[in-house]
Amino acid sequence: MLRALLALVVFVRDTAAQLGQLLALPLSAPERLLWDRARVADFRGGDRRAFALIYEAYAGLLYARVLLPALRQPALAEDALADTFERAHGSLRSVSIADRSLFFWLARIARNRALDMHRRKQTERRSEDALQAHAAHALLPEPDPESALGLRDETELNVRRIDTALARLNPRYRRAVELRLLEEQPREICAQTLEVTVPTFDVLLLRALRALRRLMHGAGEP
Repeated sequence: MLRALLALVVFVRDTAAQLGQLLALPLSAPERLLWDRARVADFRGGDRRAFALIYEAYAGLLYARVLLPALRQPALAEDALADTFERAHGSLRSVSIADRSLFFWLARIARNRALDMHRRKQTERRSEDALQAHAAHALLPEPDPESALGLRDETELNVRRIDTALARLNPRYRRAVELRLLEEQPREICAQTLEVTVPTFDVLLLRALRALRRLMHGAGEP
């Protein structure tokens, strides 16, 4: 046990020194490209430490050069960074890496994730504006009882439509929606309940909301 612990300490110390030297090199430096290829080969060979080393080498660069400038909010950039590496982990076994630094492949994933988050924010903003407009309309005095009754019927119809769509939703998707939106649980609790990582839960919830939207519009669940 002691021998294994000492070996781990040496590995961590040597790795930190190697990464320090690596980060001082330009992205196009031959030594850096060789290091990238070696880590990819190690990862594909089953070395669990390889992906952690890739993360240590490129997470800071992706955050500072790509995600924070694009999203302008540290919390969003951190979420996008976690999701970037979640997606990269699933693709690294099969992706063809050209004769360039891994950074550029990771940066493409990061930029796409940032664009996805921008689109989602815009959709959420439009939904909030529509909800606020609807609430403002509902708070106006209704001298006409017939109009008030029609508004109530429309609200009840929307509630029934959502309930029906939720009932048809994949059980795992439905649970994700219930935890985050109905029970208003923190993302960490939602992820723990579903036994996934927080970035994986974010992706799961996004897919669940898309499926729910399709069901509400009669397109069926994928």
